[in-house]
Amino acid sequence: MKLTKLVFSFFLALVLLVSPGAAEDLEVWLGSYLNDFLANLLNAIFYPFRLIFYHISLLITELFTPISDLITSIYELFKLAYDLSIGFISSFMPPEWVLLIGAGLLIRLFKAVYSYLKDVEIAGNKI
Repeated sequence: MKLTKLVFSFFLALVLLVSPGAAEDLEVWLGSYLNDFLANLLNAIFYPFRLIFYHISLLITELFTPISDLITSIYELFKLAYDLSIGFISSFMPPEWVLLIGAGLLIRLFKAVYSYLKDVEIAGNKI
């Protein structure tokens, strides 16, 4: 321990004697050393937690990637079916007919939803 103090004192005296701005350089060096020490200390303290959360995130990724891929595949399937049907319908029918059929289907959908909801009561009030 005494040897370490002696070496550090010698180094400090040498740095202070070399140049007039050496004290600022020493502060910068000590600040950098302390900063590295604290960074390494915090890394050592939190490394197990980082490792645990890294593996948890890998597990979650492995669990949910197939589900998200399935949802994406279903979306792509419906998108392709929609594009195919729109292409097929629009190639054989004029756009006015497509709009009229779409409006009729939309009206029928609203009537079906209304006939379902007209008997529903929420807190004693009919919709």
